[in-house]
Amino acid sequence: MNRGLLDAVFGDRPAVIWQRSFHEVYLNTAMMEQLGMAEDALRGRHQIDVERGHFYENGLSYAIGKLNSIILSPQWIDRGLARLKRLVHFGGHTTVGDLAVGIFSFDLEWQAAQRVLDNAETPFRVQCVPHAAVVAPTPGDHEGGLEFVRSLVARSTSRFRFSNKIKLFTDGAFFSQLAMLKEPGYLDGHIGEWLLTPEEYESAARVYWNAGCEIHVHCTGDLGAELALETLAKLQWERPRFDHGYTIEHFGFSTPEQVARIKALGASVSANVYYLHELSHVYGERGVGVERAHQMARLGACDRAGVRWSLHSDFPMAPALPLHNAWVACTRRNCEGEVVGPAERVSLDAALRAITIDAAAILGLEDITGSIRAGKQADFTVLDHDPYETGAEGLRDIGVTATVFEGQVFPLNHE
Repeated sequence: MNRGLLDAVFGDRPAVIWQRSFHEVYLNTAMMEQLGMAEDALRGRHQIDVERGHFYENGLSYAIGKLNSIILSPQWIDRGLARLKRLVHFGGHTTVGDLAVGIFSFDLEWQAAQRVLDNAETPFRVQCVPHAAVVAPTPGDHEGGLEFVRSLVARSTSRFRFSNKIKLFTDGAFFSQLAMLKEPGYLDGHIGEWLLTPEEYESAARVYWNAGCEIHVHCTGDLGAELALETLAKLQWERPRFDHGYTIEHFGFSTPEQVARIKALGASVSANVYYLHELSHVYGERGVGVERAHQMARLGACDRAGVRWSLHSDFPMAPALPLHNAWVACTRRNCEGEVVGPAERVSLDAALRAITIDAAAILGLEDITGSIRAGKQADFTVLDHDPYETGAEGLRDIGVTATVFEGQVFPLNHE
């Protein structure tokens, strides 16, 4: 994909191609001109390739700033959120986590969310975790960002909850092969990208850690995970904390030793196991080699080590279908039908916990949802088959009939 190809296809019609990873876009010349991008001023900027019309990772932030006039226009964002509402219900969710709140524009996103979703017809709640780079008043002002995060708690509503959680990033996107890897790296010799340099990441994490915040870290490569764990070890030495909520998000590539460190340091894992399903075969051939590709999302190792772990979709990186992702975790079956990394399979019980009570715990909501008992909200999902009768192999074929959210029944319309 490149600007020249888009110019040939679209001509004078402005066009943008958003890569599957969501971390990069390609613009044609007409779109760059419409958005008022000065090419000479952009040449040489990190993670921007003007000649190819390619804006990736931190360069994406620049492009988003220009594209917001389109993306966040009411007719676009309201329609998109209405569709998202139906999609979340279809998956059987009663609680979802939005772990990059404000990535486009905090105020415009929040206003749209209130217009479309903050009402009694929405059958789920959202745990909102702000993006640290967005809440900082100026780049690197994490003290200012901390004050903003603290102020957000007062904005909590019946459908949207803010707390002391914050989202940080180490390395680049998984789908675009920009995860940072330990040796040996990618088969073709390219290297990934840092979203925050190690020094920047440590500085940001220290501010939020010392303030008692729960840090969720986007990590896709084993070197990205190493940075997150090295920093956690330093912070624990400087200012020890228990039950600190430090969570490795996505957990693409890792090592067995890192799983042991996650346990020792008291961290948790929220994994996108769909990476394994869609990418293990092709990444084995063109990416990282078979051994690494088959060991994506080492959930069996986490389970054996006693690490608390959950599953997420990172939608639209994976379908927002918890039972499908639980099926992948149990079977380790990829798109080609191969069972890869069988030692990393988990039990049916563990997989169902990972999309219910353990997911709630990682979001900090285990006191109100994730299981049924006196004192909690009446949140549950009505299925057309019993997972314990279908077994792990049947999980992805189970349909959702309805959800019950805080005691109210929301039937699912399959039309």
